[in-house]
Amino acid sequence: MAIVLLLATGLGMVWLAGGFSQVRWNVHAMLAIGLAMMAIYVYIRLAPSPRLLHAVATRAWPVAAANLDTIRKLVGANLLLGTAVFALATAGAR
Repeated sequence: MAIVLLLATGLGMVWLAGGFSQVRWNVHAMLAIGLAMMAIYVYIRLAPSPRLLHAVATRAWPVAAANLDTIRKLVGANLLLGTAVFALATAGAR
């Protein structure tokens, strides 16, 4: 729900500013990175997370560990992307 709200409010702010043609380059970059972050989240929820839960339920610990490592790396990538979005937001402050 938070992802939908974040996207809706961001797009609403762009609309109030006059559309994408009226906003600075950093807003476009933040949107692109935000969409990539959302895609990573959806991938985590649809692929390694269910495999992790199944592996834990069946006590397949090596498989669980591998999926947990994948999730850890993807969450780390999202953290770096989020830091980049923060930097873009502060770089674009007027």
